[in-house]
Amino acid sequence: MLAVYTLKNALMLPIFLLSTALAYVGLYVVKHRTLIYGRDELLVAMAIGSGVPLALLVGIWGFLPESLRSVVFIGSILPGLAAYNYHQIKPEYRKWDLLTTTLLLVVLIAIGWVLVRPEFVSTLGTLTPPVLYSPTADVAVFKNAVVLEELDPTILARPIAVIVFLIGISLAERIRSRYGVRTGLVAMALLSIYALANTWLLMLYLTVLIIA
Repeated sequence: MLAVYTLKNALMLPIFLLSTALAYVGLYVVKHRTLIYGRDELLVAMAIGSGVPLALLVGIWGFLPESLRSVVFIGSILPGLAAYNYHQIKPEYRKWDLLTTTLLLVVLIAIGWVLVRPEFVSTLGTLTPPVLYSPTADVAVFKNAVVLEELDPTILARPIAVIVFLIGISLAERIRSRYGVRTGLVAMALLSIYALANTWLLMLYLTVLIIA
């Protein structure tokens, strides 16, 4: 996801790195000054990691280009998860984990860079939703591989989507702590939003869940 959104808007990467660093330091401080442990650490990391992107959304929303608004919104979920996962790794393995992750990210960005090119506009640019071939994608504009086709319409306004996510996370954690049932931290919120666009997605998900 980070590779895709970095190709879509190059500012995504520095925003992610800054937010992850703040989330990591913040979680370290909170862990050593409070008694939180386990799942609560993830919630704290996500809250801190969301601070920079959400501050951009609230403080300078009117000055942000449309393409960056989407990137910042989605990106607000990632830094906390990355910081939490990095905290869970034993210190002696962190360096190699970071190097491996960095290498994987570079490889994925390189693959995306190769796949977005004028020669593929009539195939890759039209067979799938033109996310990285859209006029708002940095890589498409830079390589002159823009597809002038409308993306799928926005399902919910972003403020409403943020509220749905917060409610979904709160309910998921409440159900987990009260009944021990793990529904996924953001899975239900995502499913509910996409079900509004296509009820077949909900039916497909439930069918797969029952079969599994």
